[in-house]
Amino acid sequence: GVGANCPELVAMCDVESGAVCKDEIGTYSCLCPEGTEGDGFRLIPRLKPDGKGGFIGSMVPRGYKGGTGCRDTSRPVIEILGPNPKVFQVAKVNGLKGVMRTGEDADSHERVKTLNAEHRSGYERDLRSMIRATSGAELCATTAKPNVRPTDCIRATDRTYKGLVDLTGNVSVGEPISKDGSPLHWRVPYNVVDEAGNKAKTVWREVIIKEVDLNDFEQHAIKEARANHEEDVKMAVNDAIIKERKRAATLNNNNKDTVGCSACKPCNCNDQQGTADMLTVNECDEVCDRKISAAIASQRSSTSTSTCDLQYAESSSPESGIPIIDGMIVFMEELIGKYALMMLFFGCTLSTALFVLGRTISALISTGPDVRTYYHTRDDDEREK
Repeated sequence: GVGANCPELVAMCDVESGAVCKDEIGTYSCLCPEGTEGDGFRLIPRLKPDGKGGFIGSMVPRGYKGGTGCRDTSRPVIEILGPNPKVFQVAKVNGLKGVMRTGEDADSHERVKTLNAEHRSGYERDLRSMIRATSGAELCATTAKPNVRPTDCIRATDRTYKGLVDLTGNVSVGEPISKDGSPLHWRVPYNVVDEAGNKAKTVWREVIIKEVDLNDFEQHAIKEARANHEEDVKMAVNDAIIKERKRAATLNNNNKDTVGCSACKPCNCNDQQGTADMLTVNECDEVCDRKISAAIASQRSSTSTSTCDLQYAESSSPESGIPIIDGMIVFMEELIGKYALMMLFFGCTLSTALFVLGRTISALISTGPDVRTYYHTRDDDEREK
């Protein structure tokens, strides 16, 4: 074969590492993919170093430097998920307190100080124990999401020539380190290394221990639960927005491919009379919504024969056109639920139908004072004759 008789003609690119062979006049070269480095070649035994940085042999490929291949140099990226800082609340150490406020004597003050120091000395031990027992899952657990997995607390990815590689399961959680020697403020490191030995930049989760007075402990717990719930809702909304934008982009691309509609202009607030820098995110979103609504209304009222698909625009605005009714429906769904609202509407419709039917029957058979009754008499017979 060609490989046995003419080895010079066989490309020796390191294709397993993503190298691509480039044909050139009288020779060839090997190109490494993005995120890697090296000459892109495998070792070519027939080529020997000449001692001057070159190689001796027939047909030395362009760029050959000893067959270093393509080494992955892309560092993984770690992203912290969940609360950061993570806050632990503990009851503050105090002596016996009565209803009447009295001065604290020196012995009581020293005793409380000693108890407080002993209490704080166990924070590190307790923190290490929780991290080891849960593999770090406790650091992202909240009252809203108490049952989490270690992989719910962190995300690690590595971008390679094959695509994005998930390294979340390989992340290691380090031991807590006191910040500035404080027993109330700690930092927990996260690290990961990819298959090529590239180490990600260490990221840290802050851990804060709050000593709360026993009388205020319940209020602080409620406040923390509310804050955690708001954070979870915010993250869920952000995830939903990202998914919806991806869906809209995909749908827009499909529509452009099928019906040939022109691309929509990007929504921005630069035309707001030079006040774009003063607009908040919500205000900018309102401006964009108005632009989208105006564009939809204009296209619907147009007499052109354009077949552009308004599926996404219509699906993103499911309102009935009457804001008051839409608001009432949304409010009732949130208050009693979707199915309960359907049952309520059905009950109201049935009650109205029965009421109308009853009134109709009553009007037909009623003999009240407002109803005039006629009887056939002899005078009627005479008149008929």
